[in-house]
Formats: sequence, C-alpha cells, structure tokens
Amino acid sequence: MGVTTDKLLLTLPGADAAVLEVLIEDAVEYLAGVTHQPRNRVPDSLVRQLVTVMYNRMGSEGLASESYSGVAQTFIDGIPKELQAQIKAIRKVAW
Repeated sequence: MGVTTDKLLLTLPGADAAVLEVLIEDAVEYLAGVTHQPRNRVPDSLVRQLVTVMYNRMGSEGLASESYSGVAQTFIDGIPKELQAQIKAIRKVAW
C-alpha cells in the first residue's frame, strides 16, 4: 500500500506535503538498505515512525542540546532504541 502524506499529516499537522514526500523516499531507501529488504517489503509502520523522527529532527541536526531563555532541550542522537529494535527484527543477514 505504501505510506502516504495524508496519513503522515494526521500525526504531523501543519507539515509540508512536499517535504514529507522527500522524507518518505529517504526513509524507505534507508530502511531497505539496512534491512536488506526490497523497497516494497519495508513495513509502512517503520517508514511512518522514521519519517516522524526525521521530520521532528529538522532544524536541530547536529545539536546535542541547547538552552534558550531558560528552557533547555536535549536531543536524541540517532534513531530511538525502540525503532532500532523493530528494524533489527526484520533485518536479513546479507552474505
């Protein structure tokens, strides 16, 4: 079926559909590469989760933390562990 921008806009209201399309392509390519699965076999749920992480990270790339007007933020480095576990569960070993 594939991930659509309409589905993502439900969880990321106000997001730009064109940006989401690019992130969907990037997420599918990344997941297909690390899992050694064909692009059409990458689970939609993983694509949606990874796109959400990628979208939320936009603008804070390379930051570990920041503080502004007394408000401090700490950022996750890489992919969250819960998502990493799901990716590893579907990974095929390539010889």
